Amino acid sequence: MGHQVTVKPILLKLKAVADIFRHFANPLLVVGLRLGLLRVPLFLYRINKGTAHYSMLARPTSNSMADLFVLREVFVEETYRDLLPLLGDKPVRVIDVGGNIGSFAVWLHQKKGLREGYCFEPDPTSFNLCRYNLGNNNCGFVQLFPKAVGGTSRHITMRVNTKRPGGNSIYTQTADDSAETARVEVVAFAELLATLSGEFDVLKLECEFDEWEIVDNAPPEVFCRFIVIIAEIHTDSSGRHHVNDFAAWLSEHGFKTLRWDGHEQGLYVGQRLEGR
Repeated sequence: MGHQVTVKPILLKLKAVADIFRHFANPLLVVGLRLGLLRVPLFLYRINKGTAHYSMLARPTSNSMADLFVLREVFVEETYRDLLPLLGDKPVRVIDVGGNIGSFAVWLHQKKGLREGYCFEPDPTSFNLCRYNLGNNNCGFVQLFPKAVGGTSRHITMRVNTKRPGGNSIYTQTADDSAETARVEVVAFAELLATLSGEFDVLKLECEFDEWEIVDNAPPEVFCRFIVIIAEIHTDSSGRHHVNDFAAWLSEHGFKTLRWDGHEQGLYVGQRLEGR
């Protein structure tokens, strides 16, 4: 049993290295940055997957769950690929809550084409990288906001620039004067939707525990404006919801669950049922 436990992480690391050599330009340099042998604050990763080509500015780090992990997950493993058959042939309209460095929007524009996009990212460093990456990958028309989205509108002090920047959350507040923090505006999801008209093809929620605050506080009718919801789900920080509960929420709001990864930080994909 112990042997099986140790073998799996090794295989995953070997696969990660193989992905880098197969799909990233300058793979030796990328591996050196990942191992901490080379240190620069930012690095322009060039990624090829089939006929698609991406150029993404990101933060090199030796942390296994940082920007390089996201780039591999989105562009190489294409974790959002189940979304594509649900969207038809026309360019799509998207709200991206938790835009991070722009990977999802860039990937979806390359694969399907974006007609209109609204992207929200409260972490200042991630926001600046997201703005650069959108512009550098023909997505400069996407509207980007330095805000978090929640159930109620307010301002908070959020800890930022941790070793795992993609994991920053509006719930990781701190009173520690030595920690890096940012004053962040949180806009209520229902109030946000009131400023926008029409239907959307995709709502993406990848906002580190904040998804439950959003769905608990917004009226059901706002979700009827989306054809597909794709969400990374965590156990509710208040303890009221488990990750498995999101399937029931989707059903109650007129969506059929087409995918659930079955674990913490797993993805749900829900498609709105006809007539709902």
